[in-house]
Amino acid sequence: MSTGAEWAVPVEREDAVDTLTRGFSHDKAAGGYRCAVCGRFFEEGEIFPAGSRFFDAAHAAALHVEQEHGARLRHLLDSDSKYLALTDRQKDLFALMGEGLNDGEIATRLGLSASTIRHQRFVFREKARQAAMYPAGLRLHAVQNGGAAAAAQGRDDGRRPGPDHGGGTG
Repeated sequence: MSTGAEWAVPVEREDAVDTLTRGFSHDKAAGGYRCAVCGRFFEEGEIFPAGSRFFDAAHAAALHVEQEHGARLRHLLDSDSKYLALTDRQKDLFALMGEGLNDGEIATRLGLSASTIRHQRFVFREKARQAAMYPAGLRLHAVQNGGAAAAAQGRDDGRRPGPDHGGGTG
């Protein structure tokens, strides 16, 4: 099942994780907060009414995500992102884990053994560890090829591997 909305995710890993878990990001250039699901913008300095209360932009964005879009895990799992490399069965399993069910309860619902569920939890943790290696490698690459300032900003200097950069024939 797809929501039809691709989550807007920043390039820097820490920011991406925050955006995906909170459901909104801080857009410093635009001066506000943007919903990762629908794109609604909440400008800093503006006060937003909700019921009988008023909220600043950050709190209004959080409240908006919660009230308008519900469970962020379900939105993430249902997204059309090419970066979510899970099978439909793994998405179902992840969703049940997100509901706080134990291995036995999940196994019963899916018609699997509890040991299969425990193994899949292990596989998910291993994938998370592997995923953490990519941004670290990219940051180290930036330090070596674009300087420490580029790495600190989470970007490279635009150079691509080629004959002058140790990448072969380009």
